[in-house]
Amino acid sequence: MAGLDRYCPGFHREKHDRRGPAARIGGMAVRFREVKERQDVIVRELKDVIGSWRHASGDGWESRRIVLADDKMGCSLHDTLVKEGAELHLEYKNHLEVNYCIEGEGEVVDVATGTSWPIRPGTMYALDKHDRHILRAIKGDLRLVCTFSPALLGRETHDADGSYKLAD
Repeated sequence: MAGLDRYCPGFHREKHDRRGPAARIGGMAVRFREVKERQDVIVRELKDVIGSWRHASGDGWESRRIVLADDKMGCSLHDTLVKEGAELHLEYKNHLEVNYCIEGEGEVVDVATGTSWPIRPGTMYALDKHDRHILRAIKGDLRLVCTFSPALLGRETHDADGSYKLAD
């Protein structure tokens, strides 16, 4: 155990049980295997997110949630796919959202004004007023890099109105 201080800062007073070493961080028990020698940098690969509890999906969309609230970064980061032909009616009442398109073509429509903007690789759009909007994937699957503030916990899915509940 002497080497743990060097490789796992803050875990030198860990407790062990049948599930392995753990420590309390912010009142939550965290297992070493979940942290993977967390040091100054968080590194996570998309291949490790796909198919895990961080991979959420619904009708016409998938969200691979790479950075979440428990990472304590102040926002969450998602690699999101919107299937070609999908039309999503969304309104994030509790979150601000920024999206950057890296694949596919589509459009985002501001429901309040009816204004539509084309979305293609290299396009960013930000929903800075909790805007009610429609997102359409027109040519190929849209692939978006998205951020949400405040950060999502990871298991959220859209409510009937297209929003996520705010974490307690």
